[in-house]
Amino acid sequence: MRVTNTDRTGVYVSALIFTKELNWIFREQPIVDVGIDALTEEVIDGNPTGQFLATQIKTGLGNFHDAKAHLTLYVTKIHYHYWTNLNLPIILIAHLPESEETIWELISEHTLIKTGTQWKLNIPKDKELNKDSTPELTKILKKEVQDDFIKSFIKQDISIAQIDEIIDETKSIDEAGSILFDMTEVIENLGTKTNELTEKINEFARMKVTKNDKRLVRSIKTYAEYLNNAAIKLNARIDDFADYFSEGFRAYEKLTLIDFKLNQNYKSLQETLDTISGLIPEIQDSIDAMIHFRNEISSLPTEYSHLKKARLKMINSINQIMEEFKLANSLSENFSKNLEEILS
Repeated sequence: MRVTNTDRTGVYVSALIFTKELNWIFREQPIVDVGIDALTEEVIDGNPTGQFLATQIKTGLGNFHDAKAHLTLYVTKIHYHYWTNLNLPIILIAHLPESEETIWELISEHTLIKTGTQWKLNIPKDKELNKDSTPELTKILKKEVQDDFIKSFIKQDISIAQIDEIIDETKSIDEAGSILFDMTEVIENLGTKTNELTEKINEFARMKVTKNDKRLVRSIKTYAEYLNNAAIKLNARIDDFADYFSEGFRAYEKLTLIDFKLNQNYKSLQETLDTISGLIPEIQDSIDAMIHFRNEISSLPTEYSHLKKARLKMINSINQIMEEFKLANSLSENFSKNLEEILS
């Protein structure tokens, strides 16, 4: 299931606030779901203004770290790149059934705070979403960039030039796939190096050399340096993967909306399904390779400081990479299921 009843509660409450208290138009996005649950359109004196605000809705305290004055949402690299490249103002709505409160915050490069490995968004507990939010939301609409695609889509007037641009952006999925392959290859090479080190350690053990033997220490240091360099390379590549994946995925979302809502082009929808479905086993293979390698280096000896630090650094990198891969896999699976339901 893509959502739960708890998730639906947040959507329903948000829709009620926007439509009843703000008198804005609330359009849920049920087909695609990376980082947008709904689009809202400003209405002034009963007239839609053509100014749109995207919303990401999270329901329940379990999604957040609960601090005294705010809730904190930790954000993956994929979501970061998706939201900051959206070309549309977007807010995070936190609906808390526990206290029947609904609070919000703007998602932007200014409000997203860099952590050691990801980003985080702090949502003030006193920033309630209600009719009193209108002035600030209106200010955001005037300040932030408005995506021409959204306006054209609502008007059902997508130009050929826009479609060509979107098709070109879908190529980013291929780039993400290439990076995925490169990262898997790095991990496989690391596996080979790890096996070589293990054989050397076993050989030195059979020779009954001490752990301070220069040959053994040199082998350990060389491998640790290799491991550190690989961790740096993987960390850089996962950021590239997240960037390309989010851009390509968003482009396929746009194509799906056009093909389903406007053109009823089921052949194109099938092509999109084939592309996204084909990515799933590739991501899963990479996840499996990561898990296998993590298990291998976890069994390495811990008495050497260089190796211990390098191993910990690599394990942390692998865990972060796997989080992004698992998210990409989950999003691809959900998108594929939605497309299959449309095509059936």
